[in-house]
Amino acid sequence: MQRINTIYDIYGQPFVIVKNEVIIEISRYFTDMTEYTDGELLNSNIKDLFKTLRVGPNVDTDNIDEQTECFLFTKSLEVKLVNIQIIQTVQGEVYVFLEKPDLNLEFNFPFANMLYAGNYYGIGIYSAPDKILLKANDKYISFFEKPYNKKKNCIGKHVSEFTTGFKGSTYEEIWNTVLKAEKQYNVDEYMYEGFNKGITYWRLSLVPIFEESKIKYCIEMLIDITDQVLHRKKVEEQAKIIKDQKEELEEIIQSIDDAIFIFDKDNKCYIKNKAARSYSSDSNLEQDCDTCKSAEYFDLNNNKVIPEQMTIAKIQRGQIIKNYKLKMVQGDDIKYISVSGRPIYDPDKNMRLSILHTRDITEDINKESIIKEQQNLLLKREIEKNEMLERAMKMKDEFLSLISHEFRTPLNVINSAIQAMNYMCGNELSDKSRKYLDMIKQNTFRQLRLVNNLLDITRADAGCIKINKKNIDIAFLTKAIIESVHIYASQKGVSVTFISSLEKVVGIDDEKYERILLNLLSNAIKFTPKG
Repeated sequence: MQRINTIYDIYGQPFVIVKNEVIIEISRYFTDMTEYTDGELLNSNIKDLFKTLRVGPNVDTDNIDEQTECFLFTKSLEVKLVNIQIIQTVQGEVYVFLEKPDLNLEFNFPFANMLYAGNYYGIGIYSAPDKILLKANDKYISFFEKPYNKKKNCIGKHVSEFTTGFKGSTYEEIWNTVLKAEKQYNVDEYMYEGFNKGITYWRLSLVPIFEESKIKYCIEMLIDITDQVLHRKKVEEQAKIIKDQKEELEEIIQSIDDAIFIFDKDNKCYIKNKAARSYSSDSNLEQDCDTCKSAEYFDLNNNKVIPEQMTIAKIQRGQIIKNYKLKMVQGDDIKYISVSGRPIYDPDKNMRLSILHTRDITEDINKESIIKEQQNLLLKREIEKNEMLERAMKMKDEFLSLISHEFRTPLNVINSAIQAMNYMCGNELSDKSRKYLDMIKQNTFRQLRLVNNLLDITRADAGCIKINKKNIDIAFLTKAIIESVHIYASQKGVSVTFISSLEKVVGIDDEKYERILLNLLSNAIKFTPKG
């Protein structure tokens, strides 16, 4: 530490005077060099001043080596190379900052400075081997995570302080390699993973700059290639997907039991699966297809199919074929096949491929033939069965008709006898005899009604029943029919009541309506408990 009497001995130098570690005076040259005002620096601690100026690297205010070159940064974050001397005066300790005039990054590195100014490439200039960022353009700063994407938060700091995950990373290995090998290092694709920005990709070059045969600086050039890399990866993924799909499709085609033929625009078969090769014993692809073409084809009615009507010819003309059934004859070998196919067009709507899909349906055709024979046999038997059933039904109807007529004859005789007795001997009969005659008459009518029902059933089955309609008040007719069963109902201890305000004349067969209603009422009275 030097000692002078007054500060006039160092007039014209940038300095600050410190007393009890507090800055008490600042020279105009110091404020001009640092761009800070007196008000911003006076009465602050000397250690705080060093922090404000980002003096480094690794400068200890209590043990300053006057021979060691240091960096400091102005308010606008411009770097200055200085030697710091401490001089003891009567006013206090004077810290003199002697600027080294040879640190002019713009002058010393014109090419880097042009790239820096262009702001197209990210340019950062570091001290070596300290890895302190001395200068960087906006493009370079934008690569880093918040809050280090601002110059005030990264200029003058070690690279590890503003680069996420620097310690132990590939990026640190690159730096160590450059400093050790003293050679430029280029990375075409470096993956950088940030906390907020996620994964980005850089193309970087780290170039050492020498001074007196020693590395003094390192210039790093960064280009963000995230979009290109992601696009390439997407293309690679799509290509892999297409490749996998193609291989999967080929596997599927080969494993399909049905025959697949693919023809080019010149009608040459160049792909066929394993099932398609079974159409011929020859393993040669072209010969296989020629063999298939040489076979004779017939429709299911045994009409020969000419070449112009073949499915491949139709597909070549742009038609879509679905399940066209053919009989293929090759010598003594007969196969039935179902053929489907369609043309494939390129983006310009030119036919590029023809796909033919054939299925061997010989077994299905044979089964259909057997099933058809069985169906015909079953149909024949069903017809015979129906004919026998019709004959049996006819015999039944004839029997019922005969029985009904046979029943009617004695009933009519009995009814006539009762009428004769009432007419000729009515006055001579006792009340008891009349009662028994009425019972005979009532049951005779009941039996006659049963016979008429049987006859109606027979006529209905034969389709010969007749409906004799009359215009009758349906409510009046219904009331009359119900009143006729009052005596029968009272004998069963059942009350039957009919109430209606309806007056409606309808076309109706009153005799059949009466029969239906009496049957319903008879059953209802019969099965209704007494009371």
